[in-house]
Amino acid sequence: MNGSTGMWIFVVLAVVIVGAFGASLYWAGGRRGASRRQSVVLAMSVPLVVGGLYAVRGETAALELAPPHSQMAAGQASTQMHDGVDINAEVQHLADHMKQHPEDMDGWVLLARSYTMLGRYTDAAAAYEHAQSRVMKDSALLSGWIEARLISNGHKFDAYTLELVDSAAKLAPDDTSVMLLRALAANERGDRAGANRLVDELHKLYPAGSPDRQDLDAALAKWMPQGTVKQ
Repeated sequence: MNGSTGMWIFVVLAVVIVGAFGASLYWAGGRRGASRRQSVVLAMSVPLVVGGLYAVRGETAALELAPPHSQMAAGQASTQMHDGVDINAEVQHLADHMKQHPEDMDGWVLLARSYTMLGRYTDAAAAYEHAQSRVMKDSALLSGWIEARLISNGHKFDAYTLELVDSAAKLAPDDTSVMLLRALAANERGDRAGANRLVDELHKLYPAGSPDRQDLDAALAKWMPQGTVKQ
C-alpha cells in the first residue's frame, strides 16, 4: 500500500486476521501434515470461508464448515476488538484507503477477507470483484468470492456465480473447496449424477467419523438434503 497510514492499517488488519484464523488454520493444516492443507475446512475458509464459511464468519446459515466451537468463539470475539483495536473502525479505514487507491489488489483482497470476518458478505463480494484480476488466478480467493456471493444472495446461485464455479473448476478441479462448490453447482443445475460423483470423491478423501467427514456431511445435509437433490 502507499503511505504510512495505509501500511499501518494493513499491518493491524493482517495481524488481527492471522490471529483470528490461526487456530482454524492449525486445526485444518497442522494435525495431519501437508495433506490437511486441502482440508475442506481450510479451503472453504477464508469462509465456507463458511460456517455460522465461518460461525467464525458470523453466518449461522452458511455452509457450516467451521473449526470446533471453542475456536469459533475465539475467532468471533477477535472480529470486534483485538488488543484494544476497534476492528470495524480499522476495516472502515481500509475501505476509505481503497477509494483512494483502487489499483491496490492486495488491499482489495484484505478488505474482502476483513468483511468476511465481520459477516459483511455483500461488501466482501464487492471487494473481491474489485480484485478479480488477481482473484481469478487463485482458487482460494475465487472460492472466497463465490462463497460471499452465495451467502449474500440468500444461499442461492445466480448465473454469474455458476460461471465463477466453472472458472474455479478449470483453475483447480481437485481442490476440495472447489469440488464442494462444483457439487453444489451441479445440484443447482439438476445434474444429479455429477453432484453425486463429486460427493463420492469428497467422501473418499475423509474417513467416516473423522471431523472433516462430519463437517462435510453437515454441509451436504444443509445444501443437498436427502430427497431434495434435483433430478
